[in-house]
Amino acid sequence: TCPADVSHECDAPVDYGMATATDNCQAPVITVDVTETGDSCETMITRVFTATDGCGNISSCVQTITIVDTTAPVITGESSLDMSCDMIDENILVEYTDNCNEVSITYTDQEVSGGCAGEIIRTYTATDLCGNASTFVQILDLFDDVAPEVTCAPDMTIECGEEMPAMTEPEYSDNCGEVELSFEVTDDEDDCLRTVTRTWTATDECGNASTCSQVITIEDTTPPVIICPADVSHECDAPVDYGIA
Repeated sequence: TCPADVSHECDAPVDYGMATATDNCQAPVITVDVTETGDSCETMITRVFTATDGCGNISSCVQTITIVDTTAPVITGESSLDMSCDMIDENILVEYTDNCNEVSITYTDQEVSGGCAGEIIRTYTATDLCGNASTFVQILDLFDDVAPEVTCAPDMTIECGEEMPAMTEPEYSDNCGEVELSFEVTDDEDDCLRTVTRTWTATDECGNASTCSQVITIEDTTPPVIICPADVSHECDAPVDYGIA
């Protein structure tokens, strides 16, 4: 008599049992032959039990064991997290396990409004080798505490008669979102030196701001051009107008 057929999940602790045998005259000897087919998603184990008495009479029976993986992976993690807006592409922020097989995990992001940097609804999907899958939704509240980087045109020095250089927008970048530029011009002047300062401010959507300045110095280092009257030679009593430079 064989133990009953069994079907169970791959991680279940199961006692498959043992065949029993009786004989009319002698105590039989039981042997078992085991074959296994399939893979980690479904394994078929066949146990053929054979009872043999002392005279060589035999009987056999078969037990079939089916081992399956129909259990989806388990995903655990925080349902809501604060995260820097420039880190959203660099993190798997959950843990995942499976009862028997390897797991691959993917996620999709949905951007929604919320706060100055926005909000991400991230849906993780964990799938084991047998195609069993589970999902987990995580809300990422984004923050931005990094100011933009801004670089103004280099300082310049020009002569007072030269044309003032054109206003040049600075180069700028930010870790997240859009940047707004504004500028202010101050003009300090005395008789010999004039300083024009162009100050640019780059402000991101969360109010982080950086400034840079271009200083244009306008100076007068050119001596005047003077033209003297022509040289003169005359008699001592001649009335002469010597002229003026």
